[in-house]
Amino acid sequence: MVSAFACFGRFHHPPRTPNAEDATFAAPQTRSQTAGIAQNAESLTATSDCLEKKHVEDDTTGGSSNEGAEIESCFAPTTRLSLLDLENDVLESIFARLSGKDVGKIACACKSFHGLTHSNEPLWRGACERDFKLRVAASSAGYRDLYVAQVKWRTKEVAPFVIKTGRRAVSCVAFTDKLLLTGGADSYIRVWDVKTGEKLRCLVGHGERVCCLQVHDGKILSGSSDSTIRIWRMDRDEIMPTVTLGKSKGGHDGPVYDLKCGGGLFASGSFDCSIKLWNLEKTECIQTFEGHTRPVYCVDLDAANNRVVSGSDDATVRVWNTATGGCDWVFDMDRGWARALRICGEFVITGGNDGTVGICRVGGFKSEIGATGSQRRKTIVAREGHGTTVLTVEVQGGLVITGHADGVIALFDMLTGKKISSWKPGNGSVFCTAASQTMMVTGFQRGDVHIRNFL
Repeated sequence: MVSAFACFGRFHHPPRTPNAEDATFAAPQTRSQTAGIAQNAESLTATSDCLEKKHVEDDTTGGSSNEGAEIESCFAPTTRLSLLDLENDVLESIFARLSGKDVGKIACACKSFHGLTHSNEPLWRGACERDFKLRVAASSAGYRDLYVAQVKWRTKEVAPFVIKTGRRAVSCVAFTDKLLLTGGADSYIRVWDVKTGEKLRCLVGHGERVCCLQVHDGKILSGSSDSTIRIWRMDRDEIMPTVTLGKSKGGHDGPVYDLKCGGGLFASGSFDCSIKLWNLEKTECIQTFEGHTRPVYCVDLDAANNRVVSGSDDATVRVWNTATGGCDWVFDMDRGWARALRICGEFVITGGNDGTVGICRVGGFKSEIGATGSQRRKTIVAREGHGTTVLTVEVQGGLVITGHADGVIALFDMLTGKKISSWKPGNGSVFCTAASQTMMVTGFQRGDVHIRNFL
């Protein structure tokens, strides 16, 4: 069968000059290049069948000689069909089979295609799912911008916007679309304009190092070496302290090293070897998980699946069931202990003090309660490191971002475990990272904060 594109011929409109928005995608320079993109689409035989049925009736029906002449005239060399002659829904079905990169090139071919593809959210959402295995809600920028950001995440390093805090080290960061928050050893939380780098104010309250920061539901949460958790309310341009959670209010009896929020809850891990689950609205502890024999340095919360994950320097990682209050899963680290970790669906990602990164597919815990960690653990990445402690782990859009004590930042594919890239900014150890779909913020030992915007 002849491919449908064999009959399309030339485009009726001249190629559009690409603008700045199309810089990520290389526009085709000739008509033949544009046609070549279309020919790369898979499974177009169905479209070809539809076109032939539209102009040609099955010769087994015994059509008249006049009908045969009409059929012949339809495919005469003097007659050319164009992609522009197709209905939009047919074009969309064709473009939906292309990679996002080729859709971007098609958009440069003519104004009609640009209008059809540029802001077509279902089309770009499908490209995100096919090309990057992303099944997530897009940010306010939309799926096209998300696709562009993911291309930049994977293919080139974006020059950072640098904020010099003037402090010895930045131990934790968090951000919104307008604000950047940093914490350090001087006990202050500094608030910056995330776009200009202007310092807006300092939040005073903790008595020792601020170890962790989170922003959730219009609130700022901070954990400190002074054994307290503080919650601040963001109200337009004001940030007001609301409550301090210490031992007298069911809190920890030791430094709070990590916090994670989700689903109206937050989890905290402490030097006192315990993990606590809190109701954010009521600011009360609803569960305490005990089982680690050494300080808990990292936690993560999967509220949708009733899971809390914790890592300790007792060389174990534990998965806790928030519905039952029990521990569903324990596994021993191959070497060293987990300094940082994240949970993302069925994956637990760990960063060890020996410099290794582990990505484990853990599956459904509920059906496997009682099995040992060694029976159900499956590591899908050959453990790889840079010889120094992994101080921070972040997950975003199918990527695992790790920061190391030797100053290296590395990116891994979460599904395959393959390292995509790594670089060393030269600002000392990477103490903390935070990421959204289109931005990454990194805090360094020497007091600098790097903001990379991938749009």
